[in-house]
Amino acid sequence: MGSKTFTLKSGAVLVVNPAPFADASALFKAVLRSCKGSEIPAELAKVDFADLAKDPGSLADHSGVIGQLVNTVLGVATSDEVEAGLFQCAARAAYTPAEQKADLALKVAPALFDDEKFGEAAREDMFAIWARILEVNCLPFLRQTFSRLSERRATGSSGQKPS
Repeated sequence: MGSKTFTLKSGAVLVVNPAPFADASALFKAVLRSCKGSEIPAELAKVDFADLAKDPGSLADHSGVIGQLVNTVLGVATSDEVEAGLFQCAARAAYTPAEQKADLALKVAPALFDDEKFGEAAREDMFAIWARILEVNCLPFLRQTFSRLSERRATGSSGQKPS
């Protein structure tokens, strides 16, 4: 498990090193707890987000599903427990603002977002930073599950035994 480097839309560079298992697992569980009770309908699996990006007008066809997904994302984004877990995992991440020298890598910590010189840019990148930290630290817990769901979707199987 090595570090991953991401160039954010702003041009900033983010290097994320995987957190120790205990920290990554705690973040993963915090995300799951913040999603618990959210009603994510089965129709979500049928939504082709690539097509939605090409034809935003088709959002109306999926407004209920998208609305529930937005509510779930808001639950995660506003969770203090998730934020604490993100900062714990972010201790191994470095942020280099756009147009800065590569040797000016700043630690991703609460102070980054208050930094007099770079805080505003970091705040603009905050959700992109969090998304990449989640990707590096939580996605490995789900990779097998997503793989199996994709296989079932491709074959049309529910994975349930016939009764």
